[in-house]
Amino acid sequence: MSRVLSMAVAVAFSCGVADAHAEPEAPARLSVVSAPVGEVLVDGAPTGRSTPVTDLEVPSGTHGISVRFADGRASEPTRRVFTAGRTTHVYALPPGVRSADACAVDHVTCWSAVSTALRAGHEAEADALAARYLERFPEGGYHALATSLRQHHATRLAAAEAADVHRRWAQLGAAAGLLAAGAAAGAAIRRRSRPQPTPPG
Repeated sequence: MSRVLSMAVAVAFSCGVADAHAEPEAPARLSVVSAPVGEVLVDGAPTGRSTPVTDLEVPSGTHGISVRFADGRASEPTRRVFTAGRTTHVYALPPGVRSADACAVDHVTCWSAVSTALRAGHEAEADALAARYLERFPEGGYHALATSLRQHHATRLAAAEAADVHRRWAQLGAAAGLLAAGAAAGAAIRRRSRPQPTPPG
């Protein structure tokens, strides 16, 4: 019994030592861009940092990020899930202002809207904003990236359309196969139901 107890104490001690020497978990970080500039709020609380912010540490978990502008108004909170060791990007605009209006400011703000939409998974919006960027800032510093994004989006749309056409043809082929099988079964039934000729007596 004492031997088992000693082993348990040794294991507990070794685990405690391992935990004591474990590497600290990297913090979650927040990057915020807004147009115009303003103070970053996390869950409604001021952080004392003004946009643009690239390295603000926040606790892991879900938080609402907003920006309070000079006129006292704040953007609608953007809820994001923050993960340790990763940077989450947020783009903020004043209430009632659309993301497309970001391209009326300057090319950096416009591209920030593009990249934020892309990171949020809104490909169609990112593509539309990239088109606006190329139209408004043909010599902008992100011209090559905007062009590449639009080409990639067009390729994805074409691939999706081709896959849809292939799926429809496969469905038509399956339906045609069922019709053919039904016709063959009907013909077999008709042949069996025909009266057999009486052999000559």
